[in-house]
Amino acid sequence: MANQNVVLVFSICIKAEPPSSFKQALRYCKRHKEQIQANALASRYSNMQAKQFWNDVSKSANRKATTYVNKIGNAVGEENICHMWHDYFKSLYNSVPDSHDRDYVVNACSEVNKDVFDYISVTDVANAIHGLKAAKSAGPNGLVSESFINSSMKLCIHLSLFYTLY
Repeated sequence: MANQNVVLVFSICIKAEPPSSFKQALRYCKRHKEQIQANALASRYSNMQAKQFWNDVSKSANRKATTYVNKIGNAVGEENICHMWHDYFKSLYNSVPDSHDRDYVVNACSEVNKDVFDYISVTDVANAIHGLKAAKSAGPNGLVSESFINSSMKLCIHLSLFYTLY
Protein backbone atom coordinates (compact mmCIF):
# COMPACT_ATOMS: atom_id res chain seq x y z
CA MET A 1 0.00 0.00 0.00
CA ALA A 2 2.64 2.47 1.05
CA ASN A 3 5.24 0.89 -1.19
CA GLN A 4 6.02 4.07 -3.11
CA ASN A 5 6.75 6.09 0.03
CA VAL A 6 8.73 3.30 1.67
CA VAL A 7 10.77 2.72 -1.49
CA LEU A 8 11.53 6.42 -1.66
CA VAL A 9 12.73 6.54 1.96
CA PHE A 10 14.78 3.35 1.55
CA SER A 11 16.32 4.45 -1.74
CA ILE A 12 17.52 7.65 -0.11
CA CYS A 13 19.00 5.66 2.77
CA ILE A 14 20.70 3.08 0.58
CA LYS A 15 22.50 5.82 -1.30
CA ALA A 16 23.59 7.35 1.98
CA GLU A 17 27.02 6.36 3.24
CA PRO A 18 26.60 5.52 6.94
CA PRO A 19 24.55 2.40 7.83
CA SER A 20 22.99 4.31 10.69
CA SER A 21 20.92 6.28 8.16
CA PHE A 22 19.30 3.09 6.93
CA LYS A 23 18.46 2.02 10.48
CA GLN A 24 17.16 5.49 11.20
CA ALA A 25 14.91 5.37 8.13
CA LEU A 26 13.69 1.89 9.07
CA ARG A 27 12.78 3.12 12.57
CA TYR A 28 11.02 6.11 11.03
CA CYS A 29 8.99 3.84 8.76
CA LYS A 30 7.99 1.57 11.65
CA ARG A 31 6.97 4.50 13.81
CA HIS A 32 5.02 6.25 11.06
CA LYS A 33 3.59 3.19 9.33
CA GLU A 34 -0.05 4.26 9.64
CA GLN A 35 0.70 7.78 8.39
CA ILE A 36 2.64 6.41 5.39
CA GLN A 37 -0.26 4.06 4.57
CA ALA A 38 -2.78 6.90 4.89
CA ASN A 39 -0.67 9.08 2.59
CA ALA A 40 -0.47 6.29 0.01
CA LEU A 41 -4.27 5.88 0.13
CA ALA A 42 -4.73 9.64 -0.25
CA SER A 43 -2.40 9.76 -3.25
CA ARG A 44 -4.24 6.86 -4.90
CA TYR A 45 -7.53 8.62 -4.29
CA SER A 46 -6.29 11.93 -5.65
CA ASN A 47 -4.70 10.27 -8.72
CA MET A 48 -8.05 8.65 -9.59
CA GLN A 49 -6.76 5.09 -9.14
CA ALA A 50 -10.10 3.90 -7.84
CA LYS A 51 -9.55 0.16 -8.22
CA GLN A 52 -6.20 0.21 -6.43
CA PHE A 53 -7.60 2.58 -3.79
CA TRP A 54 -10.48 0.21 -2.90
CA ASN A 55 -8.16 -2.82 -2.98
CA ASP A 56 -5.91 -1.08 -0.45
CA VAL A 57 -8.88 -0.07 1.71
CA SER A 58 -10.10 -3.67 1.69
CA LYS A 59 -6.66 -4.99 2.64
CA SER A 60 -6.27 -2.53 5.48
CA ALA A 61 -9.81 -3.13 6.77
CA ASN A 62 -9.45 -6.93 6.72
CA ARG A 63 -5.92 -7.06 8.11
CA LYS A 64 -7.07 -7.91 11.62
CA ALA A 65 -9.73 -10.41 10.57
CA THR A 66 -9.13 -13.95 11.70
CA THR A 67 -10.00 -17.08 9.81
CA TYR A 68 -11.42 -18.90 12.81
CA VAL A 69 -13.92 -17.83 15.41
CA ASN A 70 -12.33 -17.55 18.84
CA LYS A 71 -15.39 -16.46 20.83
CA ILE A 72 -19.07 -17.34 20.61
CA GLY A 73 -21.27 -15.98 23.36
CA ASN A 74 -19.37 -16.48 26.61
CA ALA A 75 -17.27 -19.38 25.30
CA VAL A 76 -13.68 -18.49 24.44
CA GLY A 77 -11.30 -20.89 22.74
CA GLU A 78 -11.79 -23.93 20.56
CA GLU A 79 -12.45 -26.42 23.37
CA ASN A 80 -14.89 -24.18 25.25
CA ILE A 81 -16.82 -23.47 22.04
CA CYS A 82 -17.12 -27.21 21.39
CA HIS A 83 -18.40 -27.77 24.93
CA MET A 84 -20.85 -24.90 24.53
CA TRP A 85 -22.33 -26.41 21.33
CA HIS A 86 -22.37 -29.88 22.92
CA ASP A 87 -24.28 -28.62 25.94
CA TYR A 88 -26.63 -26.55 23.78
CA PHE A 89 -27.67 -29.42 21.52
CA LYS A 90 -27.79 -31.87 24.43
CA SER A 91 -30.22 -29.59 26.24
CA LEU A 92 -32.16 -28.96 23.02
CA TYR A 93 -32.63 -32.65 22.24
CA ASN A 94 -33.43 -33.46 25.85
CA SER A 95 -35.81 -30.54 26.38
CA VAL A 96 -38.85 -32.59 25.36
CA PRO A 97 -39.65 -35.78 27.25
CA ASP A 98 -38.94 -38.84 25.11
CA SER A 99 -42.12 -40.81 25.60
CA HIS A 100 -43.07 -41.87 22.10
CA ASP A 101 -41.43 -39.02 20.15
CA ARG A 102 -38.46 -41.16 19.17
CA ASP A 103 -40.79 -43.77 17.65
CA TYR A 104 -42.65 -41.02 15.80
CA VAL A 105 -39.42 -39.70 14.24
CA VAL A 106 -38.27 -43.20 13.27
CA ASN A 107 -41.66 -43.96 11.69
CA ALA A 108 -41.72 -40.61 9.90
CA CYS A 109 -38.25 -41.29 8.49
CA SER A 110 -39.25 -44.72 7.23
CA GLU A 111 -42.49 -43.45 5.65
CA VAL A 112 -40.85 -40.70 3.59
CA ASN A 113 -41.90 -41.13 -0.01
CA LYS A 114 -38.98 -39.82 -2.02
CA ASP A 115 -40.97 -39.63 -5.27
CA VAL A 116 -43.62 -37.27 -3.91
CA PHE A 117 -41.42 -35.49 -1.44
CA ASP A 118 -38.35 -33.31 -1.86
CA TYR A 119 -35.47 -35.11 -0.21
CA ILE A 120 -32.47 -33.23 1.14
CA SER A 121 -29.58 -35.66 1.39
CA VAL A 122 -26.68 -35.48 3.80
CA THR A 123 -24.42 -34.91 0.79
CA ASP A 124 -26.52 -31.91 -0.27
CA VAL A 125 -26.15 -30.39 3.18
CA ALA A 126 -22.42 -31.14 3.31
CA ASN A 127 -21.89 -29.57 -0.13
CA ALA A 128 -23.85 -26.46 0.92
CA ILE A 129 -21.77 -26.13 4.08
CA HIS A 130 -18.57 -26.67 2.10
CA GLY A 131 -19.59 -23.75 -0.15
CA LEU A 132 -19.89 -21.30 2.76
CA LYS A 133 -17.28 -18.57 3.03
CA ALA A 134 -15.36 -18.17 6.26
CA ALA A 135 -14.68 -14.93 8.14
CA LYS A 136 -18.12 -13.44 7.49
CA SER A 137 -20.25 -11.70 10.09
CA ALA A 138 -23.06 -13.52 11.84
CA GLY A 139 -26.54 -13.52 10.41
CA PRO A 140 -29.68 -12.29 12.17
CA ASN A 141 -29.81 -15.57 14.11
CA GLY A 142 -26.31 -15.00 15.52
CA LEU A 143 -24.74 -18.01 13.81
CA VAL A 144 -21.50 -17.61 11.90
CA SER A 145 -20.48 -19.78 8.97
CA GLU A 146 -17.46 -21.17 10.86
CA SER A 147 -19.86 -22.90 13.24
CA PHE A 148 -21.08 -25.02 10.34
CA ILE A 149 -17.75 -25.31 8.50
CA ASN A 150 -15.95 -26.67 11.56
CA SER A 151 -18.78 -28.99 12.60
CA SER A 152 -18.82 -32.75 12.23
CA MET A 153 -20.85 -34.88 9.84
CA LYS A 154 -23.45 -35.39 12.60
CA LEU A 155 -24.68 -31.85 12.05
CA CYS A 156 -25.15 -32.58 8.33
CA ILE A 157 -27.22 -35.65 9.24
CA HIS A 158 -29.42 -33.68 11.66
CA LEU A 159 -29.91 -30.82 9.20
CA SER A 160 -30.77 -33.30 6.43
CA LEU A 161 -33.43 -34.91 8.60
CA PHE A 162 -34.74 -31.53 9.69
CA TYR A 163 -35.11 -30.16 6.16
CA THR A 164 -36.52 -33.40 4.80
CA LEU A 165 -39.12 -33.99 7.49
CA TYR A 166 -40.28 -30.44 8.21
